This record gives sequence, C-alpha cells and structure tokens, in this order.
Amino acid sequence: MKGGYLAACGVFIGDAVLMFLAWAGVATLIKTTPILFNIVRYLGAFYLLYLGSKILYATLKGKNSETKSDEPQYGAIFKRALILSLTNPKAILFYVSFFVQFIDVNAPHTGISFFILATTLELVSFCYLSFLIISGAFVTQYIRTKRNWLKWATH
Repeated sequence: MKGGYLAACGVFIGDAVLMFLAWAGVATLIKTTPILFNIVRYLGAFYLLYLGSKILYATLKGKNSETKSDEPQYGAIFKRALILSLTNPKAILFYVSFFVQFIDVNAPHTGISFFILATTLELVSFCYLSFLIISGAFVTQYIRTKRNWLKWATH
C-alpha cells in the first residue's frame, strides 16, 4: 500500500501544479495555443509509450529474482505518477474548464475561491484513490491466500 500512496502523492502534487497553472492562466494559454497544447499532448503520449515499452521489455526478458529485488522502487513510483499527472492533457483541459465555471474573474479575491475548489478536488481525489489502494490491497491479499481460487480462475 505504501507504493500506492506514493503514487497518489505524485498525482496530488501533479494535480496541484496543474490547478495552480489553471488559476495563473498558464493552462488557458496552453489550451488556446495549439502548438503548446500539442507539445504537452505528445510529451504525455511519448511518456506513456516509454512506460509501456519498459513493461513489455521486462515481461519479454523475464524477471531474474537473483539480480532484481522484488521490492518496488518507491522514488520511481512517485516520479512516474507525477510525470503522468503533469503531462496529462485531459487534466489540463479539465482544470481550465472546471475553474472557469466556478470562479468569477471579476471578484476581488479569486485566490480564495480557487483554493477552496482546489482543496475540495484534492480531498475527493484522496478519497477515491484511497478506496482504490485499499481495495486493491484487499484483492491482492485475497488472491495470495486463496491459491486454489487463483488456479481455478486462470484455467
């Protein structure tokens, strides 16, 4: 579960950066400048291809338990989640579209409204990701303890 929460922290920080950029107007600039948006979009796509190719390569190569530790590299988990969050063009579009609906740009203190909305989004995200992490850990533990069930399900 530690790896799951580290990945969630990467997502939280990435989302917080994107929300701040949306508030500061940078995300709107990216959205309205096609070349900048395409750069972000292609960076995200290439990063996903890179991660996918690493997974395929590791699968084809096979894991050698003597040379590799089964312990996850927690720094890498956090970094991957952060980069995925920051290069997600849909998240950029979402935050720009979301905040525009609720924040009055003519109000004297838009930062307060922004902070309340951003905090609410992060709390909802925390609850959702915690549910996924805990239920994933439960399912993993169940499968590990029920080897016969696993053999039946895969044959």
